[in-house]
Amino acid sequence: MTSAPGKDLAKSTHASGDAPRRVTGSEPELPVVPVKGPAQVISLVPWLLGFQPGNADLVVIGTAPPRGRVTLTWRWDLPDPANPVLAIQARHAVAALAVQGCTKALAVGFGPDRLVAPAVTLVRKAATAAGLEIGDLLRADGGRYWSYLCTSPRCCPPEGTPYHLDASPVTAAYQAAGAPPPQASRDAVAAGIAPATGAEAALMLQAMERAALRARRLDQQGSRPGRKARQPPLAISGTRAVSAAIKAYRGGGTITSYGQLAWLAVTLAVPQVRDAAWLRMDPAHRQAHQRLWTTLTRLAPPGHVAAPAALLAFTAWQDGNGVLGNLALDRAQADNPADDAARVLRTALESGAPPSLADPAAMIGQARALKGTAGSQPRTPPSPRPAP
Repeated sequence: MTSAPGKDLAKSTHASGDAPRRVTGSEPELPVVPVKGPAQVISLVPWLLGFQPGNADLVVIGTAPPRGRVTLTWRWDLPDPANPVLAIQARHAVAALAVQGCTKALAVGFGPDRLVAPAVTLVRKAATAAGLEIGDLLRADGGRYWSYLCTSPRCCPPEGTPYHLDASPVTAAYQAAGAPPPQASRDAVAAGIAPATGAEAALMLQAMERAALRARRLDQQGSRPGRKARQPPLAISGTRAVSAAIKAYRGGGTITSYGQLAWLAVTLAVPQVRDAAWLRMDPAHRQAHQRLWTTLTRLAPPGHVAAPAALLAFTAWQDGNGVLGNLALDRAQADNPADDAARVLRTALESGAPPSLADPAAMIGQARALKGTAGSQPRTPPSPRPAP
């Protein structure tokens, strides 16, 4: 088995997928890493997920010919005790593997046998019914692993076999390639896009109030009688700001001005501006775009989070990073449950759609269709409000 450089994870009871791909442009591609034996499979999991799995996590990995590359990775929390939803999750995961062309399934459960065994049994049953080969069914706990397929005490002792993540050739290969290390937990990933607090939040809110006043003035200019323009002033100014911000981050820079960031957050509420941002999401610059939208997702006050968070989720999908995608969508939908882009993205991630389907123009079209409007008219952005 070999691993593709992408990583994939879903939220607790859902999952998303990633197909191996080669993206040209400014983002370097990690080398393919050979994986041999149970210990190396377990060592691969944090790199696929982007964080260290916790106790009571189940990870299902699908591989495809000709070289057995990892094509799809799913993770969900193991219920205690097992419930009927677990069987549904197993069937859904295996069905997605089959759709993506996987011919082999592996499962790794983290935690005690009473949690892992029922889930692994269901995955095995679903994979067999779908005609997929079973690669291995493993349990890892306390630095040891057990195989549910191996019954020989000589190679699979009852007390388990020790494994060491730090000493694994898989870990060494990813480190040598300069891959960012897996984070300590899923909560650590969530903390990276959590709302700003303290002085940061206060300064951003002040800047947002000024930006909202500026937006209302521009909107009034655009609605004056007799004015004929291809685009209203507010949409023009917002689109220019988006273009400048994207250019800065692609060049390795950042935006530290709260005024500039506030103007981006305010004008992204205008449909033309948001669409302009979507259309500039070239996957060759996905990491740079993630930095930009992460900054704005953190700093935007309530009422302005949905647009940058949805853009962050989209760039995470382009990168095969399902955990970041789903966490960003959590923030987008908490801010605006009816956000059309977030709803379309959630469906895509939960279906296991690969990054090759993350097309900006298609995203815009699906969001407009869901909303039932072409979104051609700008609206005055809402006034900012402080976080509760």
